[in-house]
Amino acid sequence: AAGQGLAVASFIGHASLPDGCNDPANHSRIEAELRDSIELAAQHGVPGLICFTGNRRAGQTDLEGMVECARVLRAHGAGRVHAIAYARAVHVPGQRLD
Repeated sequence: AAGQGLAVASFIGHASLPDGCNDPANHSRIEAELRDSIELAAQHGVPGLICFTGNRRAGQTDLEGMVECARVLRAHGAGRVHAIAYARAVHVPGQRLD
């Protein structure tokens, strides 16, 4: 992209779109994948990653799904996703799938 005068604005931060961070069973996998993707984005000057919430889950309200996503992205501690992204100047917004 850079050779053509283009910049990459963002790329996907973790592997599965429908199985996202709204499901606690996916938290460990997504956290590890996001950590790796944050490092890759920082190395290549990409300012953003996309984090997918996942498809709606039966019996889970949108608010409950949002809370689960926040647990992955904003958990406390220097080794957590939000802290790592902040330190590397990489933005990690969430996207809702239906």
